[in-house]
Formats: sequence, C-alpha cells, structure tokens
Amino acid sequence: MHVGWPIRHAPRGADSSSQRYSLGEAVNAGLDTGYAENNTIKDGDPHFGWRLGRFSVTGFTSVQRDSADHPTFLKTSGDQITLWFNLEQDINALNGDPILTIFDDKNGYDERMQQQREKEGFGRGALFVRQTNYENDQGKPLPYTNYLVGIERGSRRRFSSLRRGTMRLPLTTR
Repeated sequence: MHVGWPIRHAPRGADSSSQRYSLGEAVNAGLDTGYAENNTIKDGDPHFGWRLGRFSVTGFTSVQRDSADHPTFLKTSGDQITLWFNLEQDINALNGDPILTIFDDKNGYDERMQQQREKEGFGRGALFVRQTNYENDQGKPLPYTNYLVGIERGSRRRFSSLRRGTMRLPLTTR
C-alpha cells in the first residue's frame, strides 16, 4: 500500500472535530521484487476480496482533490492532523484462514523507499514513513519493522501527528 498526500492551511472558522478520511489501497507488489510492482489483486489471489487494514486521517478541516484525484488536507491554525491505522485482520489467520498469515520477511527490501536488505529483515509487516516538506525537500524514510506485531484485530493505532508537507507511507507485508 503506497499512500501520499499534502497538507495545507484552511480558512479560519472551519470545523475539524468530526472529519475522518480513509487512505490507500492494497496492491500486489510482486514476489521478491522489492515491493516495486503495482498490480491489481485479482480473483484467485489469496488476498482477493478482503483487506488487511486501513489508514485514516483525522483533525483536518476539509479536503481538496487535484486532477489526479490525490487529496490535500486543509487545516486551520491549532488543528492537529493525525494518522491512524486500523488493523481489520488477525495476522495469524488472514480472512479467517489459519493457513494464510503475515510471514516474517527475513529478506525484505523496498525499492520505492530505497530500503536495502537489513540483517533483521522486515519482520511481520514493515511501515516506511517519508516526509517531503513544503519546500519539496524529501526526507529519509523512517522504517518501522515488525509493525503489525502487537496490534490487535479491530484496534486503531495512532501513528503520527502530521506536519505541513507530503507524506508517503507504504505498508509492506509478505
């Protein structure tokens, strides 16, 4: 899942208290390709017809979409835009099937985030966070390996308070 969006300031007086916006979509990123592919999950794929979880954003005032349908979250002074992840599956029995699990990716690497193979691997789900600030300076990706371990199904985890700029968040699993 690769997600990116910019954050800008909105006009005064807008309400941010009840807004929630879901982000991202699952894709088949290939097998041993550094999660570089962007293939549709098709019928016959064990991942077809269900989702692992969902990212969402709260604390914004409104959303604008560009011509490519990418969202821009607008906020007023004092608002705190927050990113959440809600795990919808048991990682030991995905889609209710105990044979289908999130594996420990001991040899993982991510081409898009330019993350090389690590001695410890990616574990059971790796989340990479890379911010590009409002001046278009791209930061170094921050890896969160073994990300899905310790999150219970149905729980919502506050991940981060977001700053002005663009965030890119691939969650990679094997």
